[in-house]
Amino acid sequence: MDPGRLQTLLESNEPPDVDERDQVRAVLLPVRQHLADLVSRITSTQAELTRMITEQRQETIHLTRIEGILSPLRSIPDDVLAMIFEHCCYSSLDDSGEPTFADDAFPNSNSTDTSSPPWSLSQVCQNWRALAISRGHLWATVCIRDDIDGQKPATVSTQCQRVKLILLRSKECHLRIFFRGRRKPSIALFKILLDDLHRWRWAILKVDPIIVQPLHGATLPFLTHLSLRLHSVAEEHIALHTPALRFMEEIRRYRNDMIDVTWGKVTSYTCVESNLDQIERLTNATNITISDSAQIKSEHRRNPPPENPIYLDKVTTLHIHENERTLGEKSLCAYVFDRFAFTSLRILHLTFPGYIMPGMRVGAFPSTLSELTLHYVPETRLEDIDWADVVDLWKQAGSLSTLYLKIPPHLSIIDGLKTLSSDIHLLPNLITLRFVCDQAPPSSLLPTLQDVLTARSHTLRKVHLVRANGTKGEVEDAWRSEIWDMVGMPMDSWQSEKGLEVSFKLFTR
Repeated sequence: MDPGRLQTLLESNEPPDVDERDQVRAVLLPVRQHLADLVSRITSTQAELTRMITEQRQETIHLTRIEGILSPLRSIPDDVLAMIFEHCCYSSLDDSGEPTFADDAFPNSNSTDTSSPPWSLSQVCQNWRALAISRGHLWATVCIRDDIDGQKPATVSTQCQRVKLILLRSKECHLRIFFRGRRKPSIALFKILLDDLHRWRWAILKVDPIIVQPLHGATLPFLTHLSLRLHSVAEEHIALHTPALRFMEEIRRYRNDMIDVTWGKVTSYTCVESNLDQIERLTNATNITISDSAQIKSEHRRNPPPENPIYLDKVTTLHIHENERTLGEKSLCAYVFDRFAFTSLRILHLTFPGYIMPGMRVGAFPSTLSELTLHYVPETRLEDIDWADVVDLWKQAGSLSTLYLKIPPHLSIIDGLKTLSSDIHLLPNLITLRFVCDQAPPSSLLPTLQDVLTARSHTLRKVHLVRANGTKGEVEDAWRSEIWDMVGMPMDSWQSEKGLEVSFKLFTR
């Protein structure tokens, strides 16, 4: 077909005649053949490309496997690898996201979660699996929670099977148990753990009483630590024989006659919102911590106090934390010292929201008391600290050699320091004075502190001022420089002039 005529037909809508139609069809034949050839060649090329990509992936995998022969992991001795496994299994994350390895730190995941250690460690290779399974202590931590957010729980039967396998792989190692459950499936899981009570060493139980009821009458020969938080009051008596128990923690125990352990073996006891009646059984305790709030009412406790206090001669450290108080009630400190006499007490830490001394038994503080920490936590910002009440406490605790004060930033510590400088017969044996402030010290602090040092130069040897601040970066650096010029340098000079151990510490929260 004439090229000119073909171009004309391409550029217009003019219809071709009969002869031209045959000529156009003749032109189409080689074009279609060429297009078919191109499609065939493209298909062949794509197939070759796919084959080459597949071969590349296979060779990459093969290369990685061969290079794995030279991996340093193959040269790590089993004992070192086992230590790495221990860090994977024992660590948990604290509030700042950092790993912690404390004995009371439990993993953040359930032990039945096979994507977490030690399960995951046993799924890497044959050698790792053999090593993980051979180390019973890697499986000796059992952590069960029935309400972990973001984790899809397995069926009850699957969880039970996994717990049984964990106990089997833990061999005869002593067990650490963390169990938090309120649902019916928790009962089935807990019953499995009962078969190995003879191996329990550390237990934290946050459960309904019905779950732990089967423990009644059981002997736990190696249990050294028990933390118990019942979600409701136990209606039936639960008695445990715990000859090795040293640490006991109870939370929200309003009735003391429902839970019994071998109290005479406990050396460290902590209770939160408790009726405190069980404290009289702690004949060997050396450390007691009592935390309270307004949630526990006076009717939960025995009133009035006994005619004669109960003597706990071995207690050397006592922490009393009272953050709230029902209007009109005496302080938790007064309540405790009315009922108990701590004849060997050396360290007392008080957290209090108001007055301390009204209702306090005369002679409550023993002559052995040498260290006192006072942490004032007012329930409202309008409440000031009653320094007259604090002075009454100091008068009864005349043997103190160390005094720590922590007062809220909106309240002044000046009045307390003035009392120490004006009355040298108050705390006559004071050697160390330490206080914390969360804001820039007032201008009157240094002169007042100097008065204290002058008045007590015959005994006072250590003065520690701790300044906390929440700023960061350049603001923090500027603040540090300013506060050091104001307080740090003068205090540093006191150290050389007066022969004191003086420290001014700055830290950022």
